[in-house]
Amino acid sequence: MLATKSRKISLKNVVILLAAALIACWLILLAGINAFVWYEVRDMAHQQPDLSITPIPLSDNRLADLSIGQIISANQYDFRVPWLKLTARRDFNSITALSFEDHISVLASDTGFMPDTLSLWRIRGDKNLNLMRKTLGENAIRSNYDLTAAAMQSTPSKASLFYSKARNVGILTLVELKGLTLLSETNETIHPIAFGNWKGFEVSGDDKVQHRVRLVLFNREDQHIELLLKVPSATADTELSQPIINAIVASIHFKGSPDASPAQPAANVPPT
Repeated sequence: MLATKSRKISLKNVVILLAAALIACWLILLAGINAFVWYEVRDMAHQQPDLSITPIPLSDNRLADLSIGQIISANQYDFRVPWLKLTARRDFNSITALSFEDHISVLASDTGFMPDTLSLWRIRGDKNLNLMRKTLGENAIRSNYDLTAAAMQSTPSKASLFYSKARNVGILTLVELKGLTLLSETNETIHPIAFGNWKGFEVSGDDKVQHRVRLVLFNREDQHIELLLKVPSATADTELSQPIINAIVASIHFKGSPDASPAQPAANVPPT
């Protein structure tokens, strides 16, 4: 009888030890995955140092007077620019490429050029959306604008070995999205921008030859367009001043919309 009882106790101890071993292996696996995710985020910081920058407010909210310029008609929308001499134009399915004199160029993308990330996640079902909600947070998945805003605020330094795997995966996802938006150039800055029917982010940088400004914009319906403006670095202060950028954004209107007439500047500033 004592032998039987002893065998039962031994068997119980073995089961407990096996369960403890499985739990330990599972925790080690989770820790390993979390460490890998953390390492990926930190490695991205070394590969792309500009991921550490975050948005800062615009220092100049004035609108230049673009009435002396011209209206450009892209595939889906119109907008004003201060440059008069258009030297070349090419229209593709969802992007319009424009060249002006003095080595100035504009790329204008339609709503179909960039993927609707949230719609793609929703198509995959509630399970996938709930996973995104868990990793990214509720605020980030309210709209594509909010997702972009969360990405712009994310930096690799926010990841930590002491965070949960879900939290670090969320940081990794947002930092990767941010990396797709940045220009990876020197003196790069990010500014929130909102004029007319559009809000989003202005990303600018300089490679000592060209000054580039990328405008990532969303309207009230969360439709996403982008403009990439390029001017020679030597003339960036005059050809692409902040009031000019602001006025270009304010002038964007979808064709056929009730407010299709180009916006007038709230405070006229010559496009210097």
